[in-house]
Amino acid sequence: MVGRKKGTPKTGGRVKGTKNKTTTTQKQWIEGFLTRKQPEMEKEWDKLEPKDKWQMFEKLTGYIVPKMTSAQIDPSQFTDEQLDELINRITKDVK
Repeated sequence: MVGRKKGTPKTGGRVKGTKNKTTTTQKQWIEGFLTRKQPEMEKEWDKLEPKDKWQMFEKLTGYIVPKMTSAQIDPSQFTDEQLDELINRITKDVK
């Protein structure tokens, strides 16, 4: 495989953290389109069946609300005191 030797600094290309111009432009266009078409879209929404409304709602919220992921917790990594504190925090709002 041809390329940089190990330890050679990266040269050229985008600087780390630079936003992709194309993606930004596309997002702005979509945002503008949706803003302009909002009244029309709301009228069409009223024509949808309840099942279709829920499906559309679910799809649209995926662009606004981050999707939750499951987390694996190994209780053996905590002390008894830490576990008690976690249980107290979790159940605080339930009481």
